[in-house]
Amino acid sequence: MNIQAIKEMVNLICSFLFIFFLSSAFVSFGCYAIYELFLWNDIIVYSWGYILIVFLPFTLYVMSFEILFFAISGRRLSKVTMVRLWLIIKIIIAFSICAVLIFSSIYKKELLSRNYIACSGIPSGWMPGLATKYVKEKSLCEKNGNN
Repeated sequence: MNIQAIKEMVNLICSFLFIFFLSSAFVSFGCYAIYELFLWNDIIVYSWGYILIVFLPFTLYVMSFEILFFAISGRRLSKVTMVRLWLIIKIIIAFSICAVLIFSSIYKKELLSRNYIACSGIPSGWMPGLATKYVKEKSLCEKNGNN
């Protein structure tokens, strides 16, 4: 192995590690956000994006294995293997969408059964359509910057 090949291998392994740890950070942030939803505080900001943050990084895990394989072996994956990886990625995306739909409907029903009220407007710091603020008392809707 020459120096150029070693540099390339180190770069690829560093790329794999970066993608792996970044994806892991997203998964842990999403898990913590979902954990906070189940604390049933007086003010809850619910976003369907929390579920996506947990599941979609797994697509990056799958894609990063190609980088790792190339870094270690020096050759590309076969077309059959790539087709299988893309199938896995499609399954993860489909599962993520189903998880969002199922979790959202169940969680919103649970919020209503626990007498939470949906505030009108957009929660502070959120883009339109991404989150809804739920409160125990209507007076809490004006707290923490909600319109």
